[in-house]
Parts: sequence; structure tokens; C-alpha cells
Amino acid sequence: MAATCNIDHVEIARRRALAVASGLTLLLLIPLYLYFGGVLIAAVFLFAFLTVINYLQARRRFCVAFAIAGIRNDQGGKVERVLGSEKQQQRAFIMKMVIDSLVAAVVITTVVFLVGVVI
Repeated sequence: MAATCNIDHVEIARRRALAVASGLTLLLLIPLYLYFGGVLIAAVFLFAFLTVINYLQARRRFCVAFAIAGIRNDQGGKVERVLGSEKQQQRAFIMKMVIDSLVAAVVITTVVFLVGVVI
């Protein structure tokens, strides 16, 4: 299932930057969790999710927030409304991206947790 591109090159670059920023934060959180343990595992999960979903948005050229709002940003930077079957298709694509991101975040968090148990 593929949805049409709903963001322009500026928004794609913004999603990439967010993925890098959240990924770097995740890399800083992992050793903190391994040292301190406890509730930091929730922050590891949150930043793993943010990293993956922002990466997927940039890679798939599809913004979840734009789709929820029912808008699209064409290549000229103009914002327009999405209606009808395209809107339904985008809603289905939102669910796929969120599920993909949640699964990846759970896997990353589980690996970090298990490394913490072993250490």
C-alpha cells in the first residue's frame, strides 16, 4: 500500500533533521539507561519511536501530521486539502507507518533492555 507524496523537499529535509536529532538523543540515552536503569527505558522507547517515524516520513515522503490534518504540501510549497478516496488511503497509510514505527521501537527497546539485564 503506497500513498502519494504529501510533502515537498523542504518538509522532507525537516523530517530527516528530526530523525537525526532524535537518533542522536537516543544514542545518548542508551548508556544512561544502561548505567542508571529504571524509568529511562521509557525515554529510550520514546526516542526510538520518534527516530523511526521521522526516518520513515522522510524516506516515504509522507507526513503523518499532514495526512491527519487532511492536507498535502505540493512541490511548489502550496498547501491544499485532500478529499475523498485519497484521504481514506492516507489514513490507512498512517496506520501502517505508526505500526511499523511501534514495532521497530519495541525491538530497539527490547534489545537495549536485554543488554541492560546482561550487563
